[in-house]
Amino acid sequence: MENKLFFLVKADQISLLDHQLSKMFVFNEHELDAGRLYNPTKIGYIIASYLQKNNLLNRAGVVVFDGSLALEQMVSPDDRPTDIARQVHVKIAVNQDWYYQATLRAGLLLQYQLLFAQIGIYIEIFTSEMVLHIQYLRYLAKKDLSCVDNLARLQDVVNSVESDLYTKFVQAVGKI
Repeated sequence: MENKLFFLVKADQISLLDHQLSKMFVFNEHELDAGRLYNPTKIGYIIASYLQKNNLLNRAGVVVFDGSLALEQMVSPDDRPTDIARQVHVKIAVNQDWYYQATLRAGLLLQYQLLFAQIGIYIEIFTSEMVLHIQYLRYLAKKDLSCVDNLARLQDVVNSVESDLYTKFVQAVGKI
């Protein structure tokens, strides 16, 4: 699992997380704005050059979209649409079952599929940051029985140290 590259996509930047290094690629509004790629050729060239310089090409990757780019919501089983692509079951509070749902505009997903195909990175998973936080919480719950699967604990995981993000993502992806 540690050979995967994680790309965290935010409104105006793409961050690379690897077990040895991390790199933030910040773009202006003519290249990347609100997650939409306006100059995918230049963005692809910048990322591919960095990956080539650091011998990181030809590795599998995971693309993680932050909450500003995904429509995220908690829904009850009755309100849950049957056609969503990815859902994670979360137990919260008084044994009530809820589902976390994240959706992404199809055009945005296609842009990133094409970008990483151009770079030569095989993307195994496109997901949201919150899905990985939820899965990491599940990983902790299996290791430590005192870790309760609830929204308060989830908020603690989300607010934990950013430097641990790669480790959290690696553990979480193993649970997907």
